Amino acid sequence: MKIIIAKLFVLAFGGGLILYGALGSIDILFVTGPKLERSELVEPGVMYVPALIGAGIALVGLVLLLGGWKRIKRFEKLERDFRLKTFDWYKRTYPHLITNGEIQCFGCGGGKLQVRALMQHTYHREHFCPQCGTTLYYSPECNS
Repeated sequence: MKIIIAKLFVLAFGGGLILYGALGSIDILFVTGPKLERSELVEPGVMYVPALIGAGIALVGLVLLLGGWKRIKRFEKLERDFRLKTFDWYKRTYPHLITNGEIQCFGCGGGKLQVRALMQHTYHREHFCPQCGTTLYYSPECNS
């Protein structure tokens, strides 16, 4: 549910800025601007400044939209990995790499394993090979 709300916010905010900036630029360049320039109340070329500001607002909206969407997609992939890439998954997928309680890396065959907390309110730990940096599996943090 939180991801849906985040997607809606990113779409509404970024899309709103894009729409506001683009419509403002189009209005200044093609509707209001030519009328004002013909009335001789405004110096020629001055109307391009608000159009550039509008284009800048649209560009900021686009950057926020793309950056926010990329971040949401990365978080969705990480959540999917938390559900799928567990120790049980590792045992089923690579049974030949677990002997006498010792785990080996599927990437380089290294026999050491390190664990780090991922933070960012994920409440998961990443089990990885310190030799090659490959993530082997994830486990939830213990609530103590």
